[in-house]
Parts: sequence; C-alpha cells; structure tokens
Amino acid sequence: MHKKIVSTPDVIGGALRFDGTRISIKIVATYLSFGILPEEIIEDYPTLTVEDIEYCKKYLMLLN
Repeated sequence: MHKKIVSTPDVIGGALRFDGTRISIKIVATYLSFGILPEEIIEDYPTLTVEDIEYCKKYLMLLN
C-alpha cells in the first residue's frame, strides 16, 4: 500500500510530502524528470516503495 501525500504547515514548510516522512513530492518529481527509475530513487530513499513512486507519478499527472 502506498503512503498518502500530505501537507502539514510545520513539516518541511508545508510542502507536499509522503505521509510519515520528510520526503517531498518535489524531490521525487525531480528524480523522475531526470529519467531516474523508481528502484534507483528507493536506493536514496529506502522508506519509499515502488508503489509510492507510482502513486506520486499519477498525482503529478493530475496536477498538470
């Protein structure tokens, strides 16, 4: 199951992030924009799952 995307004013300045982490959606979006694969992102952010990153991709598509 993927983590929810949340925004909390007192955590990383209210930026969108994965619930229970300080990993912002913007960081993951940047990785993806450079063509970095989900498995490679997880190497840097092991608390994320492939499902989290796929959910993030879908979320970002909705914003565009």
